[in-house]
Amino acid sequence: MLKKDKVKKLFIRESNWIGDAVMTLPALKALREFFKEAHITIGAKESITTILKECGLADNYITIPHPAKGLDKARKLKLLKECGRENFDAAILFTNSFESALEVFLMKIPTRIGYATDGRSLLLTQAVPLPSNLEEMHEVEYFSNLIKNIGIDVDDDELRLELSKKDKEFAESFFKENNLSNKLTAIIHTGTSTKERQWHLERYAQVCRYLIEKYDAAVILSGSKDDIEDTNKVKSLVKGEIFDMAGKLSICQTAAIIEKASIFIGNDSGPMHIASALKTPIVVIFGPGNHHKTHPYTKPELYIQVKKEFQCRPCKQRFFKECSPAPSGKPECIESIEVKDVVDACDKIISTLDLNPKQNRTKL
Repeated sequence: MLKKDKVKKLFIRESNWIGDAVMTLPALKALREFFKEAHITIGAKESITTILKECGLADNYITIPHPAKGLDKARKLKLLKECGRENFDAAILFTNSFESALEVFLMKIPTRIGYATDGRSLLLTQAVPLPSNLEEMHEVEYFSNLIKNIGIDVDDDELRLELSKKDKEFAESFFKENNLSNKLTAIIHTGTSTKERQWHLERYAQVCRYLIEKYDAAVILSGSKDDIEDTNKVKSLVKGEIFDMAGKLSICQTAAIIEKASIFIGNDSGPMHIASALKTPIVVIFGPGNHHKTHPYTKPELYIQVKKEFQCRPCKQRFFKECSPAPSGKPECIESIEVKDVVDACDKIISTLDLNPKQNRTKL
């Protein structure tokens, strides 16, 4: 158990994935409230620290590249040594990796707390056992459970992501300049962590065409530079008002666009969890992922999960060792999801929207 009067400087090693980082928000809020007098530093890769900064849950942010692209071992050790000079009293790890535990060990932080995963228990001073109901526990609850094990209650589990005035103004200008304020706007994120989890791009294009033809919707494609080829393909298959913004926006600008959009459509991904934290209605496509653990953590009326049940689902995502691929090369659990399944879910969500342009949100 951590005693608040003993911790003057706390280091939090955040997740390396945007979706996971968003799902730590209730735990971060509880830590901030418990350690009101402490100086809290969050360490993570740049995209994570950027999206969290406006939430006011830490005093300082340190960028720790992961994976260490172009960062040799000597430079990484130098960075950790510099971090160690901060003389942190304790570290809490929301990561599960051995490498992150080694980082805080090398920073010589005396108290190091995290889950007993990836053979790293010897590097931690308190290795928290994994929950017995791990496969049914949502990731928000998983992260909250970690700090509950050190005597800190999480009384408020709502996801709340704050955006800067600058990013909100950017989104406002984007909508105004493109005459989107009076239209149904659908933001579609085709990207996933692995190609096997990604729904077919041609099917995304059919969803775009459906929304444009039925609702005169404006479609916004989001993504990083890695997604440009995919979004270009989707756009090439669609006639109508479609904005391909992949690789053109920062993560915070993307979040601001998501907040203003009428509906978010995409695979289980980081931007989907951003949409969840911003209360944007969601249609999420689940293939091999575990929907119990990573479904949108928001009001039930704000999302629909599109999924098909298979005995092997959710899998360990060691693709095609536990199942055979469909002719397309995709797992059957993602292959079997048809365009009709997704557009039906879109229709259901859209039917609940107040399409008053000043408030494209569900009728709650």
